[in-house]
Amino acid sequence: MYQTVKRTLLLLCCAMLLVIGNISFAMGMTYYAAPYGNNSNAGTDENSPWPIQTAVDTAVAGDTVLLREGVYFLASTINIRNSGTVQLPITIKAYQYSAIVSGQQTMKSESVMIDAGNPATTMLDSAFYITNLDGRAQHIVIANLEIVGGKRYGIVMDTTGNKIVQSNIHGAGIGQIQYPNATNVYVNLEVTDSSPSVIQPVVSQPATSKTSQTQSVSQNTQSAQAGGQDEGDGGGSQDTSSGGGCTVMSGQTDLSLLLFLLFILLYRQLTQLRNIQVKSRPKQ
Repeated sequence: MYQTVKRTLLLLCCAMLLVIGNISFAMGMTYYAAPYGNNSNAGTDENSPWPIQTAVDTAVAGDTVLLREGVYFLASTINIRNSGTVQLPITIKAYQYSAIVSGQQTMKSESVMIDAGNPATTMLDSAFYITNLDGRAQHIVIANLEIVGGKRYGIVMDTTGNKIVQSNIHGAGIGQIQYPNATNVYVNLEVTDSSPSVIQPVVSQPATSKTSQTQSVSQNTQSAQAGGQDEGDGGGSQDTSSGGGCTVMSGQTDLSLLLFLLFILLYRQLTQLRNIQVKSRPKQ
């Protein structure tokens, strides 16, 4: 009996280590970027940021890139090559800080502008390119940014499962967002545009000089093949989450707690059995 309980305790210890390891993975790493970022910096500290491309290249599934305040004048398009997952997306968003607004504590985002240049003079096709090359990047979240300019578009997405949240995109030459399919999501997206189209591809949608759209668009493959686009007027709630990783982490935390309680109970039983063995030994 004593040996059985001992083996069970060892198995529980192994299971707890695996769960704790998965929780750490689900939380992901946080990297920092700034207009003044340097590759020699640590990148994992808000006061020692990287350039934005270095941070984006380093981030993998579950990681977050926080952009410090300022204007990022781009010398080249920001290419996003790594891929997140449904539960663990890669998130690129403005750095947030705690502030008191109207007597209540809230989170505010720093003002971040990504500037791809005047479309009449810039050589950059876009500010962001979520590429289907080099491993097909998917499940990318871009949040709380102002994206300006670009010879053709503000953001080009060659892949599916991406999300743009609470961002203002304007000033590109052709349209603000381009994608070849319709399985990306837009939440509280403001597009200011005077070009022939706001989001490409669009089926005969004229653009006004200022179009403010609150969208929650998630289209299926069938509508994408038909070339259609469904847009909701204010259907999206204020969603700044990075995708569902919190649910995963919560479930794993509950499992870890359960394993810990079982460990304590078995340890107590093991101690009691050990005491019984000691007492039952014949005295010398």
